[in-house]
Amino acid sequence: VHAPTASAMRKAGEVATPLHNNCSGKHAGMLALSKYLGALGQDYRDIEHPVQQLNLLNLAALAEVAPASIPVAVDGCSVPTFALPLQAAARAFSRRNSSFADGAANTSL
Repeated sequence: VHAPTASAMRKAGEVATPLHNNCSGKHAGMLALSKYLGALGQDYRDIEHPVQQLNLLNLAALAEVAPASIPVAVDGCSVPTFALPLQAAARAFSRRNSSFADGAANTSL
């Protein structure tokens, strides 16, 4: 909680909503991608949704692991989250902003 913002909201009589959560940008991005993919009418939080499948495939490509080997859970804000062994996670993060140009990780919209 950002104390100055919480204080200002209390003084203004405002109540925190999910839009004030620090993950609202993540959800907005998923909704935007869902619209772009033509899948806006579906629940983007479902692991079978095209947005989540694209997330899974890109992570698997960056980490050099099979998508089926990645455990999936639901995070605190209702969307799939993926688990990787530390070495695979490090590999994925090291490639995230690099010139890695093979496979699904090079998906452009």
